[in-house]
Amino acid sequence: MIELRNITKAFTTGADDGTLSLFTLPRWRVDYVHRVLAANQAKIKEKKRPACGDTLRVFEAKDGIFCALLCDGMGHGTQAASISGICGVFLEQVLRAGVGVNTALRMLNHYLLSRIQSPEDEISSTVDLFMLNLYTGQGQFVKSGAAASLILRDDRLFRLSSHTFPIGILHAVDAQILPFEAQAGD
Repeated sequence: MIELRNITKAFTTGADDGTLSLFTLPRWRVDYVHRVLAANQAKIKEKKRPACGDTLRVFEAKDGIFCALLCDGMGHGTQAASISGICGVFLEQVLRAGVGVNTALRMLNHYLLSRIQSPEDEISSTVDLFMLNLYTGQGQFVKSGAAASLILRDDRLFRLSSHTFPIGILHAVDAQILPFEAQAGD
């Protein structure tokens, strides 16, 4: 769950030499809480946790862009967990480095396709990425094979969905970018 808060504040600092410095602070703050469990984990009593094919990464990219990324490796068990983990770490690192989202997805798609050694190999992952500019409140959902995202705004539920394929299946990236303008309390 992610909740957006509007935080308009001004911040100045003065130095002893008479100079005044102004800082731009983000207008938005994102509060979030998350936990990822394998679907059958509640049924297992032993200490060993089953592998979860979902990877969740929450981070700030360059220029005040908040990112929440969910990757779901196709398949099950450790293979799905490994693929989603690779996708999550890869996308986080390139987005933090300032690479654009379209280029990052093309790079990841090329990497996954290069790992296929036989026609039976299934090396793909959904990508569900929420990006929010913390200074302007402008955001976007980037979806590639991902399930619908739900937004709760003023006691109304909105559904954002796309009909795309996961990364690593097609030679061209099949992703849809859905624009989003934040409102406090979303």
